[in-house]
Amino acid sequence: MPHTLVLLETKVITTLQKLGLTFYEAKVYATLVATEGTTATVLSTESKVPRTKIYDVLKRILPAPHIHIIYILRIFQPSNSALLSEIVCGLRHERANSTISYGRT
Repeated sequence: MPHTLVLLETKVITTLQKLGLTFYEAKVYATLVATEGTTATVLSTESKVPRTKIYDVLKRILPAPHIHIIYILRIFQPSNSALLSEIVCGLRHERANSTISYGRT
């Protein structure tokens, strides 16, 4: 099962990149949605984006379309995770439809 989670995470990151985010931006945004808000230090650790880059990445994703981050008491939260939810649901649906059927012919 962990391998499946890694593949799903990779597809989410790739899809976010296709929407215009950089690799680091996609990782940070996906982590924000997964954690439902966290500090920059935890965000850096969880997303595996270097701590020295985390604030620059956050500054870049703030003006991106469909991405809003609420900054309250140094806790970063995505204001609307619907976009990522739609991507994940689409990927799960795509994966379910691409399974091979071994029924009788």
